[in-house]
Amino acid sequence: ISTKSIKQTSKRLMNVVISIPHDKNYDFTDCALFPKVSKIKGKEILEISMFNEVIKLFIASSNGFTSMIIDSLLKLKSSNTIKLAILLIYIKGFDKKYNKRKTWSLDDINEYFGTHYKNYSGINKNILEIAKKELDEHDDLPNFLYESNCTNYDGNGRPTFDSVNIDIIK
Repeated sequence: ISTKSIKQTSKRLMNVVISIPHDKNYDFTDCALFPKVSKIKGKEILEISMFNEVIKLFIASSNGFTSMIIDSLLKLKSSNTIKLAILLIYIKGFDKKYNKRKTWSLDDINEYFGTHYKNYSGINKNILEIAKKELDEHDDLPNFLYESNCTNYDGNGRPTFDSVNIDIIK
């Protein structure tokens, strides 16, 4: 792998911001997935720094973030796909007695991904379709199905987007 390719990937990953569960003292906590990435001169070694909160989130997943999974995350092209994959890995680690479904409103999606979409079509085209395609190519990352939930549909005109269900299938 070329140094240029590594540099492009590290810049992309440094722009991935994830929301961390927090205590009652904070309204929110957002962290860069990898705030610092350095390549050691003359060696094929990357030094990656992570915030303790992000590491704790990874450890909290009973599924674990193995080196194989992290390697696959590094190969993803879209920062939104990386964010969704991290959430899916976290949810997949929940006890087997729980359904592996995430239901998101438009506001929830915009908040998690740091976007400002006003309707479902933008979310579908720019986040969900891209993430589905990318994650389908990686056997070691969770895959998902999704469907939109609409209200106010009486057969005339367009239905109003209410939420989207994301179900983990593997």
